Formats: sequence, structure tokens, C-alpha cells
Amino acid sequence: MNKAKYSFAVLVLALLCFCGGCGKERGESDRSVSSAFRDVLLNEATVFCTDKLPKSDTNGANEFEGLLSEMPYGYDYARRIDRFAVLDLDGDAIPEVVLELAEYGGFIVLRYRDGRIHGNVFGYRSMNLLKENGAFHGASSAFEGSVGKLCFIGDTVVDDDKLRFLESIDRESYYIDDILVDSSEYERAFALFSETPAAEWYNYTEETVCEIFVEGVLFREPSAEAAENAKERQAYLDSLSYLLDLTYDYTSKTLEKFNADARSYYDGCYEEMNRIYQLCQERLSGEALEALNAEQQRWEESNAETLEERLQVYYADSIEELEDRTLYYTYGDIALRRTLRLINLYYGFDFYDWTVQ
Repeated sequence: MNKAKYSFAVLVLALLCFCGGCGKERGESDRSVSSAFRDVLLNEATVFCTDKLPKSDTNGANEFEGLLSEMPYGYDYARRIDRFAVLDLDGDAIPEVVLELAEYGGFIVLRYRDGRIHGNVFGYRSMNLLKENGAFHGASSAFEGSVGKLCFIGDTVVDDDKLRFLESIDRESYYIDDILVDSSEYERAFALFSETPAAEWYNYTEETVCEIFVEGVLFREPSAEAAENAKERQAYLDSLSYLLDLTYDYTSKTLEKFNADARSYYDGCYEEMNRIYQLCQERLSGEALEALNAEQQRWEESNAETLEERLQVYYADSIEELEDRTLYYTYGDIALRRTLRLINLYYGFDFYDWTVQ
């Protein structure tokens, strides 16, 4: 353990929250973040976990509330936790804990929320090469990959992809913040990810848990102003939960319901994007405002170009002409990611701008 990383404020917090070492905790009403994580990791408190994700089937989603030792996630023969990492995944200075399940069983992200620990479950391919700044590589196939961070919205998470790579039969496409770029620009940005130090992992043992969550954690104590700003930003993000609701049960809807929800999702994402864009324009001035408007124009032009190419495959001039309107979800996702970036800009949250040189 690198003791030099521990701030005085964090050590004081640890002493206040733990009297007499790992075995004695304070009352439920004033438990610290550290003690809440410790109790869950040592199977002394329950945790609520879900593998529900945007576009997932809620009827088939697994939800579990109980001790980690009783969790149903992972393969039947590999439900144990091999190791864990402690790092800030969303920039609010409150740590998250990433659990890696044995035998490629996936990951569980534990998050402190409303006084208790909540967990979100991810497949193994969804969170590879985790870095100390919270960035990671995900891949849905050999032909599609991304690099980004997590964004918490309500009880679920959205991948805030900074970089995306798509390979089709006749071309390779590269994106930064959903804006088409050439391969050299993409590679420079990916190099920044590759050069970022990896997250520090710890063996999942009682001794290690007590050492980390009693002797200190790797996070600074945020100022009151920063904490309030992070709280307001998170409240804004949580207000977008209604959009995610339109994506659930993606594959089990009738075509009529699918198309109606897809259109509502697409329209809602663009309405939210335009709303926060207007707020950013009102807040910014000078060069910052010029940079925002220039980036927004690039984003709009890039999406118009890619949409036109996709519609040509279907011999259509607009999404409305398609019987199956899956593209509404695809481009709604892009608008939602843009909304998230504008929210971060509005609140001065530069945590997600890790490729800026």
C-alpha cells in the first residue's frame, strides 16, 4: 500500500468511522462510505445487485439482494470473487469498488448510494483493461470496440464511450465523442488510454479488505462546493431515467410498440440534448462558447453523414421510411451520449475529458 496517497482528511475519516479496528462499526444512521463497503465485502451487510442494462429484457434481468457470498452471478462453478479494485468511476470523489469474478465470470461494480451499497453486473468483455482513471475497453465483437467510462443514471449505468471503432465489409470507422475522425487521430487518443496506468487490483481476502477500508482509502475529501456540484449533476443525470425506460424489453416488444418507443426515445434524447446545449450556451462566453458551437456543428455534420450512409443500405431517404426503426435507438444513443457530455460541461466536470491534450 502506498501510504503517501492517504490524505489527512481521509485518515481522520477512517478513525472517526472505526473505533478499535476492523471489528467495531458505528451506528447505521452515520455509517461512512468506507464502513459501508467494508461490511458488504466482509459479508456483514447485504447488497442489492442487478444486471439490468439499457435495452435489456427486464423479465429476464437478475436482481439479487443478499450477501456477496450468496450472489447468483457468474457461472455455477465460478461464483467466487478473485480480486477487487477501488477507484472513482464517475469523478465525484466517492469511490466505487470493482469486483472481478473468477473464471471470466464478469464484473460487479459496487456503488455507494443513499446510505447503502448497490451493485451493477457486467459481462467480462464489457470492462477490460481497467485504468486508474476509470477508463476501460469494451467489445461487443471483434468488429466493434470502445473506450470510455461509466455514467450512473438511476439504478443502472450507461457507457460514456469516448472512442469507438467499427469495422464493416468495406471500411473501418473511427469516432471520438461520436464524431468521425481519421485513423491517426483515433490512434493518438487510444495511445493516451494505453499509456494510462492500470487500476491497482487487490486479492479478495478479509485481511486486505480491512487494510484498505480501515487504514485508509484512495480518495480525497471533496470540498463542500464540489460535493454540492456533484450532487446537482447526479440529480440531473437521474432525471434522464425515463429515457432508459423506453429501451427496456428491446427484443420482446411488438413491432408497433418497438417503433413507437424507439421514436419516443430518439425524440426525447434530442430534446434533452437541445435543452442542455441551450443552458451551456447561456453559461459560456468568449472562446469557450465558440469552441462549444464548433464542436456541436462537427457532431451534427458527422451524424448526418453516417445516417445518410446507413439509409442508403436500405434504399431509404429517412428513418421514417423504414418498417423496423432500430436506427431511432442507435441515433438516440448517440444523442444521449452527447447530452451526457454537455451536462458535464455545464457542471464543469472534466473527469470524462481524459483524452484532451
